[in-house]
Amino acid sequence: MGCPCQTSTRFVVALFASFGLLISFGLRCNISVAVVQMTTNRTTVTPDGGNKTEPEFDWPPGVRAVVDSSFLYGYFVTQIPGGYLASRYPANR
Repeated sequence: MGCPCQTSTRFVVALFASFGLLISFGLRCNISVAVVQMTTNRTTVTPDGGNKTEPEFDWPPGVRAVVDSSFLYGYFVTQIPGGYLASRYPANR
């Protein structure tokens, strides 16, 4: 790889794979937390001094489920192109 510190290719690939899994897991957790926060009722002060309680997005449970499952659908769909790219450009070249 041309690294002056003499690290093995196996170590670099394992490190990048670990970072990829860490980012993937973080995104999955953040989607669930964000949907709950966006659809929870919150109280805001209106210009006339009153209070108004409403969610930021009024999504029914079906839409919330689609948003939560969209991560998994995207994860499954990208496995085929990812496998093709990994076979086309292996790490040991």
